[in-house]
Amino acid sequence: MSKLRWLIRANMYHLLHTCAFVLHTDRRTMTTLVLILLLAMLPCLHAWKNLMPPVGNSLAIKTKTRNGVQFYRCLDGEWLPESAYAGLTSFYDTRHEVGNYSWVRTHYSPHYSGMWHLLNNAGDRAESGDLTSLVSGKQFLTATGKGPRDLPDFLAVATMHKNRGEASLVSYIARVNTKGGVPIKDGACRWEGKLIKLPFEAEFHFWKQDMIPPTTPPVLSVASGRAIQGVYGQGIVTYAFDGSTWRQRGINAELYDVPGGNKMGTHFTKVTVDSKGGSFCWQFDGPNEVVVVGKHACEPVQVTPGSLPWSLNEVTTSTGKLNLFGNYTHVQMVSTTGGLPPMNTAEATPRSGQIYKSSFTAIYWIYCAGD
Repeated sequence: MSKLRWLIRANMYHLLHTCAFVLHTDRRTMTTLVLILLLAMLPCLHAWKNLMPPVGNSLAIKTKTRNGVQFYRCLDGEWLPESAYAGLTSFYDTRHEVGNYSWVRTHYSPHYSGMWHLLNNAGDRAESGDLTSLVSGKQFLTATGKGPRDLPDFLAVATMHKNRGEASLVSYIARVNTKGGVPIKDGACRWEGKLIKLPFEAEFHFWKQDMIPPTTPPVLSVASGRAIQGVYGQGIVTYAFDGSTWRQRGINAELYDVPGGNKMGTHFTKVTVDSKGGSFCWQFDGPNEVVVVGKHACEPVQVTPGSLPWSLNEVTTSTGKLNLFGNYTHVQMVSTTGGLPPMNTAEATPRSGQIYKSSFTAIYWIYCAGD
C-alpha cells in the first residue's frame, strides 16, 4: 500500500471515530475537525498530484533502485552534484533486475534528469535484436525532498529514445519516495575538487502514452468516427496584447509519435483561412505528406487548470493519400500543459502590441469517418 493511500485511510479511520464521538454532542465541532483534517492532508495530496503526467498517459513500469549512489564534488566551498548511478529492479520482485539509471551534470542542459536503460523482454529482443532500450529525460516537475538529507522527487518528460523495446514508448519518468543522497549542509567541503559519494534509494515509475483518446467533456467528443492516430505536440503559442487583453496570434508545434520520439510533422496556424473557414493545419511528413486543415467545432473547454483549453476541431480540407478507414473528420487537442498568456498585474502592465510566446504540449487525436 502506498504511503499516500495509507495516510488517507489512517486519517479517515481517526476521522470516523472522532465524528462518531462528537456527532451527538456538537455538529459544529465535527465540521471544524473535518476541515482541519482535510487542510492537513492537502500538502500531501498536492505533491502527489503535481508529479502525475498529463491525462492520456498510463503507468506502465514500476521499479526500485539497487545500490544507488549520488556523487558530489567540492567546488568553491560547496558540494555540487556530479553524477549518479543506480541499478533498477522490479518493484514487485527486487531479485529481478530490469535495468539501470545514470545521471551526469551537464552545463549545456541544466534540466537534464538522467538516462534509463531497460532490459528488453524476450519478444522485444527477438523483434528488435537489441538487449536493452534507452530513454533520457529532462525535468518537467519537481517536489522537495521529504527530509533535508533526501534527494527531491521529480517528473521528467522523455527527450530521446534509442533502440526498440521496453523504453521506446516511454513518455514520462517519475522519481518518487526518494531517501538519502544529500550531504549535510554544514559538512566539510575544505578540499577543492574532493569527490564523495552518498547512498540513496528511490522508485522510478515509467509512463507510456495511451493508445486510445482520454475521456473528454461531452461537447468535445466525436459522435461518430474512429480515432486512428494520436501524436504528441510540443511548441509555442504566440500572443499579442491589444491594449486590454492578450489575443492568440498563432500556434507552431512539432509533432512526434511520443515525447522524445520520432518526428511526425508540424502543427501551425495558417495566415489565410480555407474556403470553409479552416486555419489550423496539421502537416504530416512522409512520401504522401498528408495535410489536414480544420476549425473549432465548438468552444474550447478548460479542463486542466493553468493550461490551454482542450478543443475539438472539424476538418475542413485535407490533401495527400487518404487512410484506409475513410476521410479525415476531426482533430482533438487534449492532454494540454502550459500555453497560456501571462497574468496582468498592476506592477507589470504590458504595452499595446507587445508579443508573448508561451510554451505548451498537447496530444492530438486524428479521427476519420466510420466506426
